[in-house]
Amino acid sequence: MLCGPNLGHVPLRTGLTSLVSAHLGSGSAIAVAGEAAADLAEALVREGAPPLTVEADRFALLSADLAPPAVGRVRDLPEGSVDLVILRRAWRSHADVSGALAAAVGAVRSGGEVVATDLDVNQLLAGPSPRYPTRLLYLAEPEAATRLASSTASPGVLGSEAVRAGLLDVEGFTYDDEINSYEDVAALWSGIRQRGWRGAAWVSQDRARSTFEDVSSSMADAVPAGWVADREPWYAVFGRRR
Repeated sequence: MLCGPNLGHVPLRTGLTSLVSAHLGSGSAIAVAGEAAADLAEALVREGAPPLTVEADRFALLSADLAPPAVGRVRDLPEGSVDLVILRRAWRSHADVSGALAAAVGAVRSGGEVVATDLDVNQLLAGPSPRYPTRLLYLAEPEAATRLASSTASPGVLGSEAVRAGLLDVEGFTYDDEINSYEDVAALWSGIRQRGWRGAAWVSQDRARSTFEDVSSSMADAVPAGWVADREPWYAVFGRRR
C-alpha cells in the first residue's frame, strides 16, 4: 500500500485544499469530477480557487481563462489544459478507474497534478461507530456493505492505477469527509435520513426504512451525548504528470 502524508481525521476541505493549495491562485485551472463535484468545487472557490465556469452534478471547471468543454467531462478537456484534476469517486466500479485516470492525466499540463479519491470502506466498516455513525447501517445490512465495497476503488487499486497511468511521485493519504455536525443524536439521525444513506440503493425501500428505524435507536447508545458529526473516511492518491 502506498504510504504518504497521513493527515489523520480532518474534514474534506482541509484535507484536500491543503494538498492543492499551490493550485488555488486565480491564474490556475482546476477540473473536478465525480461524486459531489459541484460541492467540492464551491469549497475550493471559497478557499481562493479560480471562479466556476462549469458547475454540474458530476463535473466542475474552475478557471478564469479556459473555455468550458462542450460536454462536462474530463475527457472533453483539451490536452494539457488544466493544472489539476480531482477525481472524487468518479467511477461506477473498479473497471472504470483506469479510464478515469487516463483521461485526467491527458487533461493536465506537464508538471500538473491528479488527485484520485474514494471511500475507505475498510476503515468505514472497522472504525468506531461514534466516529462513523453510518457504520451501524452497514453492519445491519451486510449485503449493502458488500455492494459498497465492490463499487469502491481500494487504496491499493488507486495507487497501482495511478502509477499505471503514468503519474510520477505518487503518494497517498487518508482524511475524513465531515459532512455536517449536529447538536445531538436525534438531529444527526434526521440529517442522515435527509441526505440519504448509500446502502439504501441496494435494499428495498421497506427494508431500508426498517433498518433506519432499528439502527436509529441503537445510535443513541453508540454515539456520545452532545454535538456529533456525520462523517466518512476517505483515501486519496496524488501524483504529477511528466
